[in-house]
Amino acid sequence: MANYMWNAGAGDFNAAKNWEVSGAVPTQPPGSGDFATFDGAGIVVTGTGTAQRLIFYTAQIEGQLTATYGTAVNQDLTLDESASLTTPRLGIPIDNSQGGGTLTVGKNASVVITPFHTVDNPAIAVGDAALADPEALAGTLLVQGVGAIVNGGNQPIYVGSHGVGLMKISDGGVVTAGNGDCLIYPWALVIGNHATGTVDVSDATLTARGQIIVGRQATGTLTIGGCSVVAAEELYIGWSASGTGSVSISGNRARLFVTGLLDVAAAGGTGSLEVANDAVVSAGIGVVVNGTLTLDGGRIDATALAVNGTLVGAGKVTAPTGFENNAGTIEAQGLLILVGDLSNDGTINVDTGGELQCIGSLIGQGKIGLKTGAVASLAAVASTQAITFAGSSGKLVIRSPADFYGTISGFVKGDTIELDAPATHGTFAAGVVNGVTGGVLTLTDAPGNVVAQLSMIGAYVTTDFKLNPPGVVQHT
Repeated sequence: MANYMWNAGAGDFNAAKNWEVSGAVPTQPPGSGDFATFDGAGIVVTGTGTAQRLIFYTAQIEGQLTATYGTAVNQDLTLDESASLTTPRLGIPIDNSQGGGTLTVGKNASVVITPFHTVDNPAIAVGDAALADPEALAGTLLVQGVGAIVNGGNQPIYVGSHGVGLMKISDGGVVTAGNGDCLIYPWALVIGNHATGTVDVSDATLTARGQIIVGRQATGTLTIGGCSVVAAEELYIGWSASGTGSVSISGNRARLFVTGLLDVAAAGGTGSLEVANDAVVSAGIGVVVNGTLTLDGGRIDATALAVNGTLVGAGKVTAPTGFENNAGTIEAQGLLILVGDLSNDGTINVDTGGELQCIGSLIGQGKIGLKTGAVASLAAVASTQAITFAGSSGKLVIRSPADFYGTISGFVKGDTIELDAPATHGTFAAGVVNGVTGGVLTLTDAPGNVVAQLSMIGAYVTTDFKLNPPGVVQHT
């Protein structure tokens, strides 16, 4: 094994004259058992070549280089158009004495990971070595341009491994990661492993065969925008008690596909997911929200969804097998549409001027509150659900009056109950509802058939209710 140092500006990797070994020009270029180091301004490497280790400080590649053991990017390395780097392992940086490393993969250039690398290590580590300032950016991977590819070889990528890391995929770039080696953790992509990690996907593609962890033991951020696709088998946001994860997706052509489980704030971590501006998130098994899920005009399509933390905002959530449990808080700000049966054991609030549409039955022992000017549109509702008018000018729309058994309280002048069925007459019979003062408002149609019987909590008499046919109830 020999240590080769590049001693030229621009030149062919395979030309021995472009190298030094112990201060002398060698008789042959580096081979698969040698170290090859590039350090200096104006270095441009052409041709093809192979070394055991490729060590870059400042350089530009225009050819096709291969490392049999690993590659280090300790300052600034650029892969020009159609250049390629093949290596089992890539560290950005390994040497932290130069203030961090940046690898730029340009148009039609590629990084290809080969199968072998050391046990319990990622194939690509962005922020492999920490800097003296633990908050300073240590490693950067830029994949930018049509045909710019980082092929992870079905091996893991860590961004924010031990130093602060940043990966930006843009303008048609593609990155793939995986968990194909049984000797490595099952994660395909970790963002924020032991240091802060950030991944930004804009008009690009990121695919993980395995799990994406955002915020494992540090802070991790994943941002998706433009015409982008991010796909994974599972996604965990905020993995551990020391992990904080944040995922945001925005734009009508931005897509996040998870074939299995999407868990927001898993295993005691802190996590948030924001879906905005007609972006779509899909989860094949389901979504568990232990942290915060914010909708700002976005859409969630999941087989099932459970809220133990907070779901807030405006948008649409579809869960065909149901909202398994709301033990936390759902807050409608604007129009929030929930499609699927909902087991509500927590709190649902409709903010001032907001509208909630529940397309499915509502069971459990939870509460629904309507603030000033709020609208709640509900179908079948169990008797254990409590609906409260908590402001003024609120509206409760009952789409399936015969299946509505919930209790209603706080109904005052200016509030409205609208039935999706004809009703022309109403009578109130005082009594006790769930152990408190109240009664039952019976609404009938013109032939005298009972349309609905509403359990009202409060001191009412028949004359307190005004019925405007075909089924609008107001307080007098």
